[in-house]
Amino acid sequence: MRQVRIISLKWKALWGLSLVLFCNIAALSWLSYSNLWDQFEAARAAEEAVYVREIQVLLRQINVRLQQLSSGLPGLREAL
Repeated sequence: MRQVRIISLKWKALWGLSLVLFCNIAALSWLSYSNLWDQFEAARAAEEAVYVREIQVLLRQINVRLQQLSSGLPGLREAL
């Protein structure tokens, strides 16, 4: 015959409270992770926007400089 083990109320309460505590810690960890991920995505998007603006400014400057250089080419041909 099998002997049935009886777990005392103290251990049942301990296991129950441990499970509740573990679930709370897991939920708080997930919320923290989710918040940090959102902050990271926002920072990355802001940084990308800054880089896009910088590249656009550089391209405009290159365009202006090339136009300035090309405007001198007809005068150079006449000099030759």
